[in-house]
Amino acid sequence: MVPRHAQQEMHNDRGSPTLRIAIVVLQIALAAVLSGQAAVLVFHEPAARELADLGCPNWVRLLLGWAEISAGVLFLFRRTVFVGGWGLILVLIAAATLHIVLGKFPPLSYLVYVPAILVVMTAVSNTAVSRTWQELREKIPD
Repeated sequence: MVPRHAQQEMHNDRGSPTLRIAIVVLQIALAAVLSGQAAVLVFHEPAARELADLGCPNWVRLLLGWAEISAGVLFLFRRTVFVGGWGLILVLIAAATLHIVLGKFPPLSYLVYVPAILVVMTAVSNTAVSRTWQELREKIPD
């Protein structure tokens, strides 16, 4: 049996339920927005034409789009949130570089996406560490 003060301490390690819900909502929103934008890049003919007119090879558009969609899906799951998160960050860096190479200014939203991805990854990491620590404490006899 775990003493009451220890239960409260364990609860505090994992954050409040409201914070956990906010992190999950942020995680889903980021994955949906970024994957949705990538789907437009992959499937929307005018977007493909616009990039082709700027001199971007078709394979670059498809590679970035599918990489972003894949990373967005991986970002949704606790076990793959880090792979997906770093994948999204790398795709955003590649997309910003492509914008600059094509003579366009990268969207300022990238400056919001990267920290938000890092917040979700940190929150998931802290939750996992807290849960592991709690399991270890329960195995230690009083």
